[in-house]
Amino acid sequence: MLVPGGPFWRGCDPSTDPSCQPDEQPGACLTLRAFEIDATEVTQQAYARCAAAGACTTAHQSTCPFDPVGAPNVPVACVDWSEADAYCRWAGKRLPTEAEWEKAARGTDGRYYPWGNEAPTCDRANLLDCHNARVDVGSTPSGDSPYGLHDMAGNVWEWTADLYASDYYAHAPRCAPTGPATSLMTMRPGRGGGFEHLPTLDMPAVFLRTSFRHAIEASIARVGIGFRCARSVP
Repeated sequence: MLVPGGPFWRGCDPSTDPSCQPDEQPGACLTLRAFEIDATEVTQQAYARCAAAGACTTAHQSTCPFDPVGAPNVPVACVDWSEADAYCRWAGKRLPTEAEWEKAARGTDGRYYPWGNEAPTCDRANLLDCHNARVDVGSTPSGDSPYGLHDMAGNVWEWTADLYASDYYAHAPRCAPTGPATSLMTMRPGRGGGFEHLPTLDMPAVFLRTSFRHAIEASIARVGIGFRCARSVP
């Protein structure tokens, strides 16, 4: 799906959003170039094609249900950051930057969630205690983003391209930011929330917000983490 170039509001303001976290501040108006992004999270069937071509590994799938034949449209999970990056490159794409992901999820009106400002429900997102498992991509169309993207909140967390720094927003460029050039940590920002039970993140109304940033160690491969790909528009 095409996301047009132009400005959007990134981050949040604690004076208007009590859920605003320190690493989401300060909010700012950014400008991005046009880009395209997958309408859905990458599915098990799609990932299996990459594995069959020898470009993707299934090294972590022994700890994560992987059934591309019986459940082809369930998002692939248990892929670490480098495996997600490898798939996108094989597909002629790339992981979205964190800023691209956020604009694709919220549009240009600064909404809290992909569907608007109304509270999360199981009709809008596959969140904690709805199914307690991954579901087929696109199963909650009433929660689609302004650009028609499915599951930008819920189902599985999604890797983004950037390195993670908690203070990055304080000095990030206002035009097409791509994350810090270096970081003392090996974490990457995960976005969008998911179904998974996480002791420190069992607050769907908070972590499903379009601006929420989840710092995830890049080598982690978990049943609640997947991804989607993007590509630049000439």
